[in-house]
Amino acid sequence: MPGVIYLLFVTGCFFGVPVLSGVNVTCDSYSVLVDWNFEGFSPDAEFILEVVPNIPLPEKVQFPTRSRSYNISKHLQDTGYNLFIVKVTARNSNNETKSENSPKFTFDDAQNADIKCELEFPTIDLIPGDHQLTVKFRNPLQLYRHTPALRNITDRDQLRYEVISDEPSIQKAEQECRLEDDTCESNVLFPKEKEHYCITVSGWIRHTKVKENRKCYSGSLKPSIPITVYIIPLLVLFIFTLIMVILCKLIPKKMKKEDLTKFPPFLVNKDMHLILPLKMEKEPVVEKLLFIPVTKIPLIVDTTGSTAQPETRSSQSLDSCVSLIGENSRNESDGDELEETTVHEFVDPYTNAMNMSDYDCAHCPI
Repeated sequence: MPGVIYLLFVTGCFFGVPVLSGVNVTCDSYSVLVDWNFEGFSPDAEFILEVVPNIPLPEKVQFPTRSRSYNISKHLQDTGYNLFIVKVTARNSNNETKSENSPKFTFDDAQNADIKCELEFPTIDLIPGDHQLTVKFRNPLQLYRHTPALRNITDRDQLRYEVISDEPSIQKAEQECRLEDDTCESNVLFPKEKEHYCITVSGWIRHTKVKENRKCYSGSLKPSIPITVYIIPLLVLFIFTLIMVILCKLIPKKMKKEDLTKFPPFLVNKDMHLILPLKMEKEPVVEKLLFIPVTKIPLIVDTTGSTAQPETRSSQSLDSCVSLIGENSRNESDGDELEETTVHEFVDPYTNAMNMSDYDCAHCPI
């Protein structure tokens, strides 16, 4: 076969006949692209492409192009259960080459084809928990809904996927995700503590395979105290404190307002210090006191039974009275007991001891 192609190529170059070869198909999650090789074609050469499905259609699907590649995604029908071949024919002026066929390709993993188109698995997020990992990713049914692979998808179609861990004791389980779900989630348990936790996810939509995706998590999966355990008590304490502060400000104001109503109207608008409670203040007290004993002198009684009246005092008797007081003080300091009751008078030393002019000294001689 290569020798025939080489012979045709040499013959075409010698006689000016164009040669078409190497029709190839490239498919991914979003498009299907066909490209080919050609030699000896004029700039105005035209290529006719025909999409031939495994299930015949009422009409042929043909379209012309002048480029060397073409995106045939919009011309594919029922991609979930079909097999396709693309025929390419070159037309140069009045000459038309024999059509070249592409390899068989399909999105149906159950078909026997040369090229099997698959969908890329979306990005996976691993959320750690208590001895488990939550696997979360965007729903491929919504991500690829308008691509050639899922163009004719219905609400009954689902994503079937498996989450496989590296732990041999954990059995894989098939999960499902519906079209209305924005994201798909599942949990994987890890009873043993390790340094790395790895999972592999793969799935199918109808017969279209979604390529497997592998993701690892490094960290601890030990149970941890949720942050709400700390936040809720602090929040309650803050609210309680705030309420107490507000009450402490409002209650005294209310009580003062109620107290004002008990006063006569003419005192309500007076200064507030008039109704404030009195404050206990320390009064000045003399620290050093002078004690001067005063002896009570009995009255002289007359034999006739009449009491002798004291005579008028004179300023000249003051010295005699003071001398008598001093003598009595000395007698008391020596320990002699006085027959009559002694009265102590408190005298302020800062005011000239005592006012001697007012001292009653009736017994002093005039």
